[in-house]
Amino acid sequence: MAADFSEYQIASDFANQTSCSVFITGKAGTGKTTFLKELKKSCPKNLVVVAPTGVAAINAGGVTLHSFFSLPFTPFVPTPEGRTNLIRKQRVNNIKKNIYKELELLIIDEISMVRADLLDAVDTILRHHRHEPNKPFGGIQTIFIGDLYQLPPVVKDEEWQLLSQYYASPFFFHSKVISEFPPVYLELKHIFRQNDKQFINLLNEIRHNEFSDTSKALIRSKINRQLYGVKRSDYIVLTTHNYKANSINSEEMSKIKSPEFVYEAKVSGDFPEKNYPNDPTLTLKKGARVMFIANDRESPHRYFNGKIGTVTELDNDKIMVRCDDSETEIKVAFEVWENISYNVDSNTKQIEEEVLGTYKQYPLRLAWAITVHKSQGLTFDRAILDLEQAFAAGQVYVALSRCRSIDGIVLQSGINQRALSIDKQILEYTERQTSNEALPQILENEKIRYQKELLLQLFDINRASNLVQELLKDYTDNRSSYSKNTLTLLQKMSALFFETGLTLKRIQTVLQQQVSEESLQQYKELLHSRINDFETEVLKISAISSDADLAEAFVGKLLKCCEEMEWRKYVVENAESDLSGSSIAKYKQLFFSKFRQIQEHSKFYIKLSERLKAIYIQTAETDDSNLIF
Repeated sequence: MAADFSEYQIASDFANQTSCSVFITGKAGTGKTTFLKELKKSCPKNLVVVAPTGVAAINAGGVTLHSFFSLPFTPFVPTPEGRTNLIRKQRVNNIKKNIYKELELLIIDEISMVRADLLDAVDTILRHHRHEPNKPFGGIQTIFIGDLYQLPPVVKDEEWQLLSQYYASPFFFHSKVISEFPPVYLELKHIFRQNDKQFINLLNEIRHNEFSDTSKALIRSKINRQLYGVKRSDYIVLTTHNYKANSINSEEMSKIKSPEFVYEAKVSGDFPEKNYPNDPTLTLKKGARVMFIANDRESPHRYFNGKIGTVTELDNDKIMVRCDDSETEIKVAFEVWENISYNVDSNTKQIEEEVLGTYKQYPLRLAWAITVHKSQGLTFDRAILDLEQAFAAGQVYVALSRCRSIDGIVLQSGINQRALSIDKQILEYTERQTSNEALPQILENEKIRYQKELLLQLFDINRASNLVQELLKDYTDNRSSYSKNTLTLLQKMSALFFETGLTLKRIQTVLQQQVSEESLQQYKELLHSRINDFETEVLKISAISSDADLAEAFVGKLLKCCEEMEWRKYVVENAESDLSGSSIAKYKQLFFSKFRQIQEHSKFYIKLSERLKAIYIQTAETDDSNLIF
């Protein structure tokens, strides 16, 4: 592995070319958010992004953990009874179940704020709905992104009284699933936000609550309680409580005597009020200090999320802002935020985003002051830090690390020593992790393991076999409504899958070892032959049921069974001779992405369509569009 192989490329390769779960962490300003956005755009896998809060989910382009997994807000107890109770109370429709089944990669952002019991609840749900009780997260690859030294999980005293019986701490790494199946630890180390070595060293010491005399002196030099000589309009105040930020903004706004203009957000569809990125009634005046809360879509970029400026001109349908580092005025355009959900495309089997609602508003908020919590992920050139009432571990570090340099910081108070305390369990956890130097070899091993997994999946027809068993059960439950020919077909298919399954299990055992290309070619031919046998039996279908609902359900499951077999045939016929994991993944994805075209030209699907249409014409007079694909 080349020495200059960056940790960002390694992180990307872990996500794209392995099935290994990874915890991607890094100090403030190391590009975790950028990495997530790039991964979301480039990863070929069926993926979903979730986050612990609504605002974090909107910013990450995902959904909340609670909504995606239909989780209650009560603590989860990781006992057999607790798991049973969670599954019994959960309300999950077939659409959501299908998403769980097709999901290949789960990305959890802001993992530092995810409680251990919440992660175990997610693990329980995925194991249950994917029918993989012995695999973490039901066999789904999971990428955790976040910084444990920033904002911690929120847990009430009465909740911790219960949870402390099962967990060493509320942190995600003390969940049962992570304790048993720890992810690869990957730290992004290049800091993009700051380049002042003295300031970077100060931030590192704050992370670990270990202050040198130099850093103590540096902090004292930045304290200016009365803000002597500070031009307040050039700074944003980061404070610890909402009421403080609101009070400062209101006070500064009242000092401006120019007329105010009000801009109402346009909300359509389902967009919860708690997830609004800014005030839906945005009140501004000429001279108001504002902060952009989105990145510029134009190129070259004129502003970014967190950039501060001053309103220079206003009317009912125009806002002009001049940023502090430029003389050029920016005409602010509306921004649209989306509240999304996930669905599985019935044709491509790809997980797609569905927009449930939108929030349209100017991407601005008053910026004389904001809370430290709202500043997470942002970057400022100059900030006044009011941290006297800092109450949560990580708040001081988050506040200081928002700034590009120590020169742009003014401390309006001293720093509460209690707010600098680092939970020793975080230190113990991070100190136990493998260094980045070991990652290239781990990556190579995981790539090999992943390719073998994909090869084994090719010879695993359990999912198709289970669908045949479901059809047999449907027949048994409604015997009088089905034709006898249907039973004959299902019995032959069941026998074929049983025999084929035994053969493929023996092949899978052999594939666990190194096999020759000649043997692999023989296995390919055998799989191809068995799929042809399956097609022959399916095309013998001559009747189903006179009950339209039963017939529709039957055809739906039969087609899913066909898909499970046909993508394997497509891979075997098109993949490279060595059936490498990358070839299998490539042609499986191609099969589903081109599913419609393949159906239109496949001899098997053409004959099956004709067969089903003939059956339907015999049993019903209504339009066949709901039954025939």
